[in-house]
Amino acid sequence: MENIIDIKQFLEYKTKYPIIDVRSQSEYLKGHIPGAVNIPVLTDEERHKIGFIYKKNGRDYAILKGLELVGPNLRSIVSRIQKISPEKNIMLHCWRGGMRSSSVSWLLNFCGFNSFVLNGGYKSFRNYALQLFEKPRKILILGGKTGSGKTHLINMLCQFEEQIIDLEKLAFHKGSAFGGYEQPKSLTQEQFENELAFKLMETNENKYLWLEDESRTIGSLSIPNPLWENMRKAKVIFIEVPINIRVENIVSEYGLYEKEKLQTSLQEISKRLGGLNTKIADEYISNNQLDKACEIILQYYDKAYLCGLSRRENSENIYYLSINNNHYYDTAGKIIEIASTVKDKN
Repeated sequence: MENIIDIKQFLEYKTKYPIIDVRSQSEYLKGHIPGAVNIPVLTDEERHKIGFIYKKNGRDYAILKGLELVGPNLRSIVSRIQKISPEKNIMLHCWRGGMRSSSVSWLLNFCGFNSFVLNGGYKSFRNYALQLFEKPRKILILGGKTGSGKTHLINMLCQFEEQIIDLEKLAFHKGSAFGGYEQPKSLTQEQFENELAFKLMETNENKYLWLEDESRTIGSLSIPNPLWENMRKAKVIFIEVPINIRVENIVSEYGLYEKEKLQTSLQEISKRLGGLNTKIADEYISNNQLDKACEIILQYYDKAYLCGLSRRENSENIYYLSINNNHYYDTAGKIIEIASTVKDKN
């Protein structure tokens, strides 16, 4: 039987039943509900053709043409869904919960499935996701200059039963001109927001959420503005790490990449770094003196980071922790100690 359910019910069932997205491939690639499997009822070309017929000849004629196009694919659609859900319980959606998902639901019900169709379709999920970013959250920010080990530390906080979201991991980017190395193809902005919304849904809004201090953009992606504004108002635990340790961390992470790749990325920040500094850093990379190149490059990143830190609304919300090693577990414990004293300060 077919069951029409709202977005809240749909999200409650997301770990219980598979999700099938019956929209076209381009719609799916632009943005989809995380975890959904794309089994298109119509190809992109067929969808545009039906839309044209609908405008020119009306709904009834468009439906008949749609049936003509879909008919040969019905067996394949059912067969694929049977493999995904042998138990024959499935959730479906299209763009607005209309004809595509309802028609597939009817077909599956005829084949003995129990199907749940999302009322309002993918559009209702997007509205829910965007509204989620509007909600005020209790946030703590882990800050520190480039190379301080923030990403290692924020993930270490999980061992202390703290809530975290690793924004850089979610964006498949480490947040600098050098940050896209060996990362999968970047997400669309819409899909990044969808993935982030899912992560937020998994957290307890009554507990503090840790995020790494980021610029507004991570690679080509942008943190949703309401969440970004919330982050800018949050308290910051700032890790102060000596430059020699930061250089060591950066060289150990990026030193295995080809010189040409590093030099290409260097050119992306050449205007901000300055022509002379860029030339010297480029020569250091050519001569395998990555530590010296790194020291020059950090001049730009440190200046940019401190400028962003100074723009926070309240400097009293920044708490400093000096460390001189890479003992991440011990440092995470110290971060928790500081956080426990500042969480409820106004």
